[in-house]
Amino acid sequence: MCPVVRISDETFARLESLASGFDTPAKVIEKLLDDKGVPKPPKTLERLYDEVVPTLPRHSFRKLHKIELWAKKQPRPEVAKVIQTYLDLCPANSGTNSSYFIAILEEKGVYGGDEQRIRNNLAQLKNDDGKQHGKVFYENDKGLHMHQVVFAEAKKYFDFSIFPNKSLR
Repeated sequence: MCPVVRISDETFARLESLASGFDTPAKVIEKLLDDKGVPKPPKTLERLYDEVVPTLPRHSFRKLHKIELWAKKQPRPEVAKVIQTYLDLCPANSGTNSSYFIAILEEKGVYGGDEQRIRNNLAQLKNDDGKQHGKVFYENDKGLHMHQVVFAEAKKYFDFSIFPNKSLR
């Protein structure tokens, strides 16, 4: 899962002052933990399972070409908002809780903030058949994830910074 941590602008500025080069906030926090000698948790079988992402061949995504169009907010700007929100929440494609993701989309007013419309469109983003949006996400008992092939394509076209409005440079 990909937890979201909210910090004040003042704390962010302090964190920013510790960054070097292209450090992300997560990288800076990792360095601080390493400096304090906080050990990394051992990789359990459950954590190793979390890292396993189904890898489907590129040709199994018939609507992959839509990613570039969606990034340009054409022809479906709401789909672009769904994908961008996922990338903002999970820049490492580690997955998120579906209910939490839907709540964030509601809060942002995606699909008019209508939970049922969000759920319906999210379902369409799990399938390439017919008039479905395209196979973008999959869900397992660990949460909602983006298919790795789609994630790689999305990184080419979408804003892909951990904090889109704030840089640590």
